[in-house]
Amino acid sequence: MKILKKLNINAYKWLENKPKSQWSRAGLRDICKSDVFVNNNFEAMANDPTMLKRKHTSLRCEICEQYGHNSRTCKNPKLERNIEVELGYEVEGGQPVNVKKSPKCNYCQEGGHNARTCNTKKVDEMIKKKEALAKSKEDEVSKKKESKTQEKTGTHGGSTRPFKTPAKVGPLGIQIEDFDGNRN
Repeated sequence: MKILKKLNINAYKWLENKPKSQWSRAGLRDICKSDVFVNNNFEAMANDPTMLKRKHTSLRCEICEQYGHNSRTCKNPKLERNIEVELGYEVEGGQPVNVKKSPKCNYCQEGGHNARTCNTKKVDEMIKKKEALAKSKEDEVSKKKESKTQEKTGTHGGSTRPFKTPAKVGPLGIQIEDFDGNRN
């Protein structure tokens, strides 16, 4: 307020006559406070770089035509004709050369299919599964033979382990040793 009083006394008096509830920040600064104004101006200019790039490219190509396409940015028609003759097919002007390759299988190294659709891989996987299944069945049979040869005791027909005496423990479930090293 002191700066305002030094700059313009009439503005200072006018501002003092108004109650502070009527003061608005927008009236005190000279920059725009409206987001609508800023956003609308920005969105209108957002498309300009792409538009200018397209115009720049077309203008550059027109200039290159006049000087014989000797720039790195424009295609050289003489070079395009030589490529067409070497490759044996025509290249459309302005389009990149796309040579389609047939897929090559990573499993059998043959062309025309990929590893996911490879019949050789599918057959090999089926053979491996059958071999694994046969091996697991053989393991089960050998385990059954081993279990039949073990001695079975008791009324339930189960196998027993050799008897092991339990450790002597105190009232808290802890082994107790004397000072002499004897366990109680």
